[in-house]
Amino acid sequence: MLTRLGDQIVTCREEAALAQLKAMTASTPRMRREYRRLEKHWLQLADSLDFATKISGYLQWTSQRLEPP
Repeated sequence: MLTRLGDQIVTCREEAALAQLKAMTASTPRMRREYRRLEKHWLQLADSLDFATKISGYLQWTSQRLEPP
């Protein structure tokens, strides 16, 4: 599952970069704003997935440490 989340994080960051490029070449201010908004949302999703990965790893680590000998 962690690998899958890692792949999703990479995909989100790639989508954010694509939205950023589209914002830079957009023909209207409205389209620039929309692409910047999409970029922001993709980056927020990537950050959320990254956090979920870290929490999952931490919970797995603590559950292993708390098992009785």
